[in-house]
Amino acid sequence: MPALNFEALWISYEGKSDDKPKDMLVPLRTVGSLVPDKPVPLREALPALKEAARPLANMDDAMGA
Repeated sequence: MPALNFEALWISYEGKSDDKPKDMLVPLRTVGSLVPDKPVPLREALPALKEAARPLANMDDAMGA
């Protein structure tokens, strides 16, 4: 996600497993509540990323980087 400078490893497990999440993200840098090297289920990471992106909604795109 370029606007957040968010990078992560995405781990996807094959097959069914009710006791483990099927998709996990391992953030490479801190973004919002996500910390580096701590695996997070995708279903928990997406709301955390949305919350981290909330302040960017009012950013002026014409300003540049």
